[in-house]
Amino acid sequence: MFPPSQNYDPRTGITEQVRFEPDPPNAIATVSATELHKRFLMIGAVSLLAKHFPAESERHNTILALAGTFGRSGIKLGKATAIIGLAYRYSRGYKGDRTKAISDVKSVYKTLDRSAKDSQGLRP
Repeated sequence: MFPPSQNYDPRTGITEQVRFEPDPPNAIATVSATELHKRFLMIGAVSLLAKHFPAESERHNTILALAGTFGRSGIKLGKATAIIGLAYRYSRGYKGDRTKAISDVKSVYKTLDRSAKDSQGLRP
């Protein structure tokens, strides 16, 4: 039910108007359509990954593969750790070691960064 609408109570037989209070103590939160769409896509991606995350074995390799894929495609480390960490946390295979998964993602990004510097001749 969302204002403006009506709510009928069958016990009392009374219909009341549902509306926003004219002077609420807390302001109504607003968000841009672009930001809402970004969050919608993030929730969808995390949900799909969590649903298909391995439950019995290969979780570690899955985390490393996802991190490598995300890193090579230009996804920033913070976003990659959020997506992979949440997907693992809400998967059937979660073993309470989310910090280890995040550490694995960071190590993959560190390796990718070193490889990029080596290929550009930036490392001695």
